[in-house]
Amino acid sequence: MYRILHTDSIPWLRKQPDGSLPNIVTGIPDMNEINLSVDEYISFLRMVMSLLCQKVHPNGYLILIQTDRKYNRTWIDKSYHVTDIATQRGLRMIWHKIVLQRNVGQRNLFRPTYSHILCYSQQGTTGRALPDVLPVSQKEYENSTPINAVELSVEFICAHRRAETKEDYGIIDPFCGRGTIPLVCQKRHIPCIGIDIEQNQVEYTKRKLKRI
Repeated sequence: MYRILHTDSIPWLRKQPDGSLPNIVTGIPDMNEINLSVDEYISFLRMVMSLLCQKVHPNGYLILIQTDRKYNRTWIDKSYHVTDIATQRGLRMIWHKIVLQRNVGQRNLFRPTYSHILCYSQQGTTGRALPDVLPVSQKEYENSTPINAVELSVEFICAHRRAETKEDYGIIDPFCGRGTIPLVCQKRHIPCIGIDIEQNQVEYTKRKLKRI
């Protein structure tokens, strides 16, 4: 089952029963996407993370693929904030990986040249070892999620949910953009629901899914 919903994911998430979402793989929108100040953005980031922790199944996995921000000489450490909220909500960090956004030695004035892949769960396990650093990857478009980070996340969930429980091991992406996560799920026959507030993003994703 693959569904792409055109709606605001925050009210949608609030309507879901606590612990009802089997697994979540997503990236919380960046501050330049929602036009907030630094303080407003940090509050937004923590609010969304709290909501995601509340809605994911106790046996499920919550995986975030996030890039920190540098803004007016201030480093916005997203990993710290989301991990702090996860800990408060009773989730453990299962693993933490890095995916390179530029080749080693290259620089970027506005943001780090790598992204974090952060996996949390209440009752899930670490399983087999995974690579700690992933190389520069292809993307659906310039600012999208690296495909290899999504593949690692989806394959991890697929292997663990099948091995540990007979429950649904589908994936929810509440901020799917142009659909990198739903596209990877469809290629691997993993049920997925993608959500985005932008109509053009939703239509683009639906067209891509039909072509696979």
